[in-house]
Amino acid sequence: MQFQGELKQKDTVEMIFDLHLALIVKDIQAWVNLFTEDAVI
Repeated sequence: MQFQGELKQKDTVEMIFDLHLALIVKDIQAWVNLFTEDAVI
């Protein structure tokens, strides 16, 4: 039985992955710049 407010681990992982993908596509140019050969970290 799942209680109100309790997330199953699978649901949590899917939610985190969805949020991660949403962040990447929000500013794709920043991600491209991050992985260029001359990137300064």
